Amino acid sequence: MKSKELVLLLLACLLLAGCGVIGGGASVEGDEAGECSDGVDNDQDGDTDCTDDGCGNATDCATSDDDDDD
Repeated sequence: MKSKELVLLLLACLLLAGCGVIGGGASVEGDEAGECSDGVDNDQDGDTDCTDDGCGNATDCATSDDDDDD
């Protein structure tokens, strides 16, 4: 009976790990479309959108040096 319980426990752990509940599942800001302009700290590191390192190359965060309005 003990081996049956151990197998079920192992199976449950593998299932949870595969779903990202155990051992990771960490999100990266900018890995999904729209994350760099949604106003949300998607990877929960304290930085949102363009202030997050993960959005450094996002088109939503591109700055233009062409602001010569003279």
